[in-house]
Amino acid sequence: MLLLVRILAVVLVIQTVVFWSLLLYLRWGERDRLEAEWERERPPLPRERYVTNGLETHGRRTRRRLLVGVYAIPMAVIVALIWWLNYS
Repeated sequence: MLLLVRILAVVLVIQTVVFWSLLLYLRWGERDRLEAEWERERPPLPRERYVTNGLETHGRRTRRRLLVGVYAIPMAVIVALIWWLNYS
């Protein structure tokens, strides 16, 4: 059982690094996309406000997806595999 806790702790640290790396990468890409969109369309909002509004909407949606994809699913698979290998 102690080995399971150690493995999960290491995996949690790795997942946290992956989560923040992906979040920053996706945020930079979205910022570039929003700036290009502002240049094409020239909406009435100032550029920074337009980009900030878009990033707020994108940020909430992206965080939820990354939390599930980076933390929940892999952790559930690891726990299920360890349980299945040890107790079946």
